[in-house]
Amino acid sequence: MADKLVYSKIRQNIGAENFDIIVSGAAAISQNIAGFFSAIKMPVFEGYGLTETSPVIAVSNRNPHGREVGYVGQPLPGIEVKIADNGEICCRGHNVMMGYYKQPELTKEVIDEEGWFHTGDMGEFDQYNRLKITGRIKSLFKTSGGKYINPDVIEAKFCASSLIEQIMVVGENQKFAGALIVPDFGFLKSWCAKEKIAFTTPQEMIQHPEVLKLMAKEVTELNKGLGETEKVKKHILLADEWSIGNGLLTPTLKIKRKVLIAKYKDVIEKMFA
Repeated sequence: MADKLVYSKIRQNIGAENFDIIVSGAAAISQNIAGFFSAIKMPVFEGYGLTETSPVIAVSNRNPHGREVGYVGQPLPGIEVKIADNGEICCRGHNVMMGYYKQPELTKEVIDEEGWFHTGDMGEFDQYNRLKITGRIKSLFKTSGGKYINPDVIEAKFCASSLIEQIMVVGENQKFAGALIVPDFGFLKSWCAKEKIAFTTPQEMIQHPEVLKLMAKEVTELNKGLGETEKVKKHILLADEWSIGNGLLTPTLKIKRKVLIAKYKDVIEKMFA
């Protein structure tokens, strides 16, 4: 019934009869979105690669076990992929670039003597040789207790919340993990209207006791399932926008950690004081 009344119209409106496949890349797709597209008979095939790898390394496919939500598929034919001891994804094959133009030293930093290109991404394979991206090597940080934390995993889980638009997990050399959170103000405004909470600016909104209580409850819920050292013990709400335009996001919409840490240095120090 849903397909007849709703899903078929969605497929028609976006011209689904004119193409055979949808491929996503550049960033992870949420399970809710992937599940929705599968439900309307337009499954999304996740892929992965870099400009330096021309640009695809792996992609989901229609072979048995070739597609699973959360995985970027299996390596393409002729491309070798291995996971280094530190968890980094390394790639070797005809797709790897010759090198950075007139920058031999920079080339040596990413392509080793055996021809393996070091992607800077962390990943793992499952039993069907499907690759899963788990984070960035440079994103890892260590707490004062010597525990490594992968913020990408935590941030991906938190961003699935309808209350959270953007988040950056911090805590290098600290006793615990904290987070800077930009709420989804569209959702939050609707919630405030329903609860009859008055405000004039986003800054005023995130300082309201009921909003603070709502976000604290959400953070507690999202912490479930995380390891003790991964749990966000403290968080601070921000009314700022993180965008490409103001230099806080990359062109592929990833947060610029160093830039954000510098911008919110005082806020972060206050959180861990």
